[in-house]
Amino acid sequence: MRTRLLLLCFSLIFISNTNAQSLRELFTQSKQAYEHKNYEEFRNLNLQALKIHPSQPAFLYNLAVAHALNKEPQAAAKALKYILSWNATLKFGEDKDLEGLKASHGLFNKIQAHAEGYRKTVKNSRLLFELPANFHVEDVVRIGEQVYFTDIHSGAVGVYNLKEGNFKEILKLDRSAIAIEKGAEDHIIWISASMMDQYSDFDTEKALQSTLLKFDTRQQKVITKINIPGKSVIGSMIMDAGGTLYATNSVKPEVLLIDAKEGAVKKTIEIEGAFNLQGIALDKNRQQLYIADYIKGIAKLDLKSGSVEWLRSEEYLLKGIDGLYLIKEGSLIAIQNNSNPRRVVQIAFKGNQVQKVTLLDNALPLDGEPTNGYYDPSYGFIYVANSQWPFYSKENKPLKEKWEKQQIRVMEEL
Repeated sequence: MRTRLLLLCFSLIFISNTNAQSLRELFTQSKQAYEHKNYEEFRNLNLQALKIHPSQPAFLYNLAVAHALNKEPQAAAKALKYILSWNATLKFGEDKDLEGLKASHGLFNKIQAHAEGYRKTVKNSRLLFELPANFHVEDVVRIGEQVYFTDIHSGAVGVYNLKEGNFKEILKLDRSAIAIEKGAEDHIIWISASMMDQYSDFDTEKALQSTLLKFDTRQQKVITKINIPGKSVIGSMIMDAGGTLYATNSVKPEVLLIDAKEGAVKKTIEIEGAFNLQGIALDKNRQQLYIADYIKGIAKLDLKSGSVEWLRSEEYLLKGIDGLYLIKEGSLIAIQNNSNPRRVVQIAFKGNQVQKVTLLDNALPLDGEPTNGYYDPSYGFIYVANSQWPFYSKENKPLKEKWEKQQIRVMEEL
């Protein structure tokens, strides 16, 4: 969901005023240390900044440079490979401050190969179906032979019939249709909607006002409507077997627990240390929530104790994740659309430690960005491969001449 991209440019606003000021001061001080060739201080200031904001790209890259300037090639290589896992297009080979790394040809060649591994095209999916380029699809859910989808710009909710190969709109909302989730019964879907800047009839007075809708596909009508208090964008939802709907708020770092039977928000959990929540996944025992933070990574919330842990990886930067799905114990699928290239990855983990990250789809020849999907163990993982988010002006007007046919892709073997 592109809301977070606008915020990412000013990511310090997610941090407390004190910490944001500290980061600005540290950046200024580190720049001065660099200019005065006080490289040890330059390194230490970047390390200090990363304790406050561990995934800030400028500090991560500058740390690699600082290690190189301090003649610490192994530490420089490790730091550089870490940032390259997220942005493999960095032209580090042209940086004169990294010239010292080239003296060790073997080490520098390994870094180059590492970056190339993340730039190459990897494709494990196939095209399931396409929708016309006038749609801006955000999310999908599959129920039998029907795939339901949401549209950001028009506020439409539609359905594609896999057997017949056709689609139709079934609902038109007065704001952006965002997340969609299967209900406890096969004829029920839940839809989140919010007044977003990219909506075709944007109303400033209703900006970031959100609702959740329970839609009966048999009766073809909304049977429950829940107004979410305050400013919010409900970017992702997941339903458990007991009838609780878990939803992330991308405006404020909180998870809403909704009683689907009563049609009411029963609890709100603030995720401490989080910035901008996106995808959400639930374990089969309904004990752990996995939540993607677009800025920071993946949080693991214990629903009983309320404690939060963050998945840790020293080799892969878990930044810019939108959709998130648990496919089995210790294995997540993440749609990473703020990385360069954009990609879908599988994350193997134990406890809170990431053990391996595997590229599933990477650098596909599409200009749009992947956003969200749906996992069914009997069918596979389907997802929106090229949502239209890159094709809006700075004023959030659609650049429709650039819009692509919307690809819904599927990975059948995971």
